[in-house]
Amino acid sequence: MNKLNELFEIYKNTPPPKYIVENLITENTLSILGAASNAGKTLIATHLMLCIAQGKSFLNLKTEKTNIAYVDLEMFRDMFCLRLSKQAKDIPDNIFYAEKIIDIKKAGETEKYIKTLKENNVGFLIIDSYSQLSAGAEENSNTDNSLLMKELYKFKQAGITTLLLHHKRKGNEEGLESLRGGSSIGAGADTVLMLSRSRDTYNIKTVKHRLIPAEKWLDVRYTYKETEQGIIEPLILNECENISLKAQIMSK
Repeated sequence: MNKLNELFEIYKNTPPPKYIVENLITENTLSILGAASNAGKTLIATHLMLCIAQGKSFLNLKTEKTNIAYVDLEMFRDMFCLRLSKQAKDIPDNIFYAEKIIDIKKAGETEKYIKTLKENNVGFLIIDSYSQLSAGAEENSNTDNSLLMKELYKFKQAGITTLLLHHKRKGNEEGLESLRGGSSIGAGADTVLMLSRSRDTYNIKTVKHRLIPAEKWLDVRYTYKETEQGIIEPLILNECENISLKAQIMSK
């Protein structure tokens, strides 16, 4: 136990958090992107991956260029690369890919994985998905999920910003309550984003952020367009004043 006034003197002049994604994901944090099945989680996550690897804007938000690793527990590498070929003609050499299950329930396994990431100077980690990562645990057990989240904290403590892709419950619930599993999952994250889809229109928004005031939270509607280079990219729709203007933009 420490005296609060002594801690306060040490930390009161701590520099503000550094953003990996402007006003969205801060350095050394654990974030969750939740969505229903087939809502576009992987598509927007791989777009984010490409943006961070190159330091390019993500949904008009600045990013900090860093080495990034994508742990794919949902697809095989051939399907992953085939889908990715629709988003990029070339892949930066600072992106790493893994498809092996991280057995973070096994003693010492998390530390081994962190060592590998640090050897490759990885600063950002995407895990797709939490449901596969937590296989074998009781889905609705806060005890089991708290233990898993505690292991995941080790990544951010090691200086690796982490994003988990996670599934929503069936139904019309919104916010943290809509995430599958025990409440300790959403409660343990620093940031929670929710993604929804209505036909070709997507909406991604912040529903929890420990470091950013609510008035700066993300709430963006977008669709996908094909560029002249033949790749697909998000097209933000929030600026569109009416349906006819949206149609004009999408037709370009």
